[in-house]
Amino acid sequence: MKSIKLLLLSFIILSPYSYANNYVIDDYSFEWIVETVGKAELSIKKKNDSLKVILSVKGGIGYDSLYLSPKEAVLIGKALQETDKYYKKQKGSKKDISEKLQAGSYQVTFGTTEKYGFSILVREKGSFSSYISLERKQARKLSKLLIDSENMSSFLDEKIDL
Repeated sequence: MKSIKLLLLSFIILSPYSYANNYVIDDYSFEWIVETVGKAELSIKKKNDSLKVILSVKGGIGYDSLYLSPKEAVLIGKALQETDKYYKKQKGSKKDISEKLQAGSYQVTFGTTEKYGFSILVREKGSFSSYISLERKQARKLSKLLIDSENMSSFLDEKIDL
């Protein structure tokens, strides 16, 4: 009986060493899908050399995405917190209205058109930059998470520390 226990104990102790030496992780990519609101998605992607907060909206043929640093995500989240304020201000307007807020190197535009109603456009400054379009409900929900993106990014960095 002692020899079985000794053999089992040896197997348990030595097993991690026998398998661990066979594998080396040189390159990796991990994506945490934090929240999905309708067609909008907030995720955090960690690679061996970078960490990005990704704000995506599924469109007609794929996703429109913004790849943000955690600090940029916080600034955009703070701007999106103003969604209800701009919605109330623009509600019932008979003409097209658009108002802009700066969020670091990004611009958040709250707009209302008679044809499409109220929407929010988030775009990097520049004429041919990436952008996403959000609905009011999406902006309200994602704003809180974007504001907390530095904490979530730190959490992910700690959990996946290779």
